[in-house]
Amino acid sequence: DEEDEDDDSHMALAEMVVIQNAFDCIVSLAQTLGPEGFAPYIPSTVPLIIKHGRGGAHVSQRSTTIGCLAELTQAVQGQMAPFANKMIKLFVQATEDEETEVASNAAFALGVLSEACPQQVKPAAENILHALYTNCLARQRDTFHAADNACSAVARLVLSLGNELPLQRIVPVLFQALPLKDDFEENKTVYCSIDYLFRNHFQLVAGNLSNMLLTYATSLASGKNEIHQDTIAVIRNLVQHLSSTQNAAFSQALASLPQQAQATIQTVCS
Repeated sequence: DEEDEDDDSHMALAEMVVIQNAFDCIVSLAQTLGPEGFAPYIPSTVPLIIKHGRGGAHVSQRSTTIGCLAELTQAVQGQMAPFANKMIKLFVQATEDEETEVASNAAFALGVLSEACPQQVKPAAENILHALYTNCLARQRDTFHAADNACSAVARLVLSLGNELPLQRIVPVLFQALPLKDDFEENKTVYCSIDYLFRNHFQLVAGNLSNMLLTYATSLASGKNEIHQDTIAVIRNLVQHLSSTQNAAFSQALASLPQQAQATIQTVCS
C-alpha cells in the first residue's frame, strides 16, 4: 500500500545519503593521504564502489558512484591502474544512460582515467571514442553538459596518447563541438589539447585554423565567468605562436572571420 511505498522511499533515500557520505569520506581520505598513502586501501574500496554503479541502481546512486570514482582517480592517479579495465567498462556503459547527469559524469570519468592511466586506457581508446561520440556528442540530450564533458574527455585522451590515436578522425569532431556551452570549467583542458595539436600536428589541423580562431574569439567575448585567466594565457600563447610561425595561414584564417572576431583575436596578439 501507499504507506509501505513511502517507507521504502524513505529507506532508499536514507541509504543513498549514507552511501554519498561514505563516498565523500573515501575521496577526502584519498586526497589527504595522496597516491602512495591511499594505495593499500584501493583493493578493498574500489570494487565496492564499482558495485554501486551498475545499471540497476537508482539514478542518483549511479551518478554519485561514477563521480566518486572520477574524483578518486584524480586523487590517486596511476594507483587506479589495476581497476582501469573494470572502470572503463562501467563508464562506457554509463555514457548510454538515459539520464544526462550519469552520462556526463561517465564522460568526465573516462577523461580523468585516460589522464591517470593512459597505458591501460590505450587498448580501449577506439571503443571509448565511439561511446563519447555516439552517446554524448551526436545524441540530443536535455543539456550540453554531457557533450562538453565528452569534449574534455577527448582532449584528455589527445594530451595523454597523442599520436597513438586516430587524430585525423578526432580533430573534425572535436572542433565541430566547440565552443563549450555549459561546463566552462573544462575550457582549459580543451584549449590545452588544441594548443598541443597546432604545435605538434599543424598540417593535420591547419584546415581548422579559422574554426579555432572563431572558437577562441567566441570564448574570449563571452565574459570572465566562462573563461579564466590561465585559459586566456593558453589562448594568447598559441595565437601569438601561430601568428609568428604560420603567418600566411594565420593571416588568411583571421581575414575570413567576422570583423568583431578579428578585433578580439588581434587584441590577443597585441
